[in-house]
Order: sequence, then structure tokens, then C-alpha cells
Amino acid sequence: SGGAAGSELQGQIKAQQERLKTLHQEWEAKKGPLEQRLAAGSLQAQEKRATAEKQLSNIKQMRVEMRTMLVTAREREEQYKSLMAEYEAASKTLQRSTFVHRIMEIIKNIKHQEADIQKIIQDTRVIQREINASGDQLQRAHVMVDELMYREAKLNS
Repeated sequence: SGGAAGSELQGQIKAQQERLKTLHQEWEAKKGPLEQRLAAGSLQAQEKRATAEKQLSNIKQMRVEMRTMLVTAREREEQYKSLMAEYEAASKTLQRSTFVHRIMEIIKNIKHQEADIQKIIQDTRVIQREINASGDQLQRAHVMVDELMYREAKLNS
């Protein structure tokens, strides 16, 4: 009976070893695609992060340009006021058409700069929306990768 129990135990050990080997092969077969999906998701997330960082950098640059244009517009506005005061104080014998022409040029330049500032503000808003959308996509991709890894780990355990 001792030999029969020993051979039965040997048979059970061999069956468990075969089962372990089979499970290991199944895991290796499933692990590769999972690792590829994870790598692809990570790469996609890195690309989106790089795009978002580039867009943020563009926004910062545009904001600096907006501030510069705003300062320039204010300076021109002050110049306009100064010229108007000078015009009012000047004797009427000076050629009125020259002053009017200069003032009209200044006004035209100010309007052009205001239009440029509005365009930059609009571009900044569009880029901010794109950054927000990219961030949302990145978050969703991250959640999806986490769920897939958890689900596969649960199925394999």
C-alpha cells in the first residue's frame, strides 16, 4: 500500500506540474498582446502629452505677444491723446489737414492692433480648448489601459 500511495502521489505531482506548465504557456501567450497594448497606450499618452505641452507653450508665447501689443496700443493711445492736446493748443494757422492726416493714421493703426489682439485672443481660446480635449482624451486612455490590465489580471488569476 505504501508503493501504491507513493506512485499515486507521484502521479498527482506530475499532473500538477503539467497543469503549471500549461498555465505558464497560457500566460505567456496572453502576456505579449497585453504588453503591446500597454506600450501602444503609453506611447499614445506620451504623444498627447507632448502635443499638449507644445500647445501650452504656444499659448504662453501668444500671451506675451498680447501683452506687448497691449502696451504698444496703450502707448499709441497716449500718443494720440498727446497729439490731440497739441493740436488743440496749436495755433490754427498750422495746416489742419496735416494734423488730421496724422491723427487718422494713428487711429487706423490702433484699430488694426485691436483686431490683431482679438485674433490672438481667439487663437488662444481655440488652443486652450484643444489642450483641454487632449487632456480629456489622455485621461480616458489612461483609464481604459488601467481597466484592461485589471480585467486581464483578473481573468488570469
